[in-house]
Amino acid sequence: MNLKLEEFTTSLKEARPSWAENMRPAVAALYTGLSESTLAKLRMFHNRPSGPNFLKISGCVVYRRRDLDKWMDSHSVDPSA
Repeated sequence: MNLKLEEFTTSLKEARPSWAENMRPAVAALYTGLSESTLAKLRMFHNRPSGPNFLKISGCVVYRRRDLDKWMDSHSVDPSA
């Protein structure tokens, strides 16, 4: 994860440590710093391998916080590489 994104993610977790375990797309967008439309694009069939895991319950999209954290961690980039 690049340094600015990592700092942003850390500051979000510190500022709001009580994020819900399950989040609808609007809240997940705030949590990740991405737009809702970006998350929607990542849910599209051809993008699913590159996006975070999500649940679809009665047509409602729900993200687990642990899946979002895992997905963001998987995009960590070593700036010295």
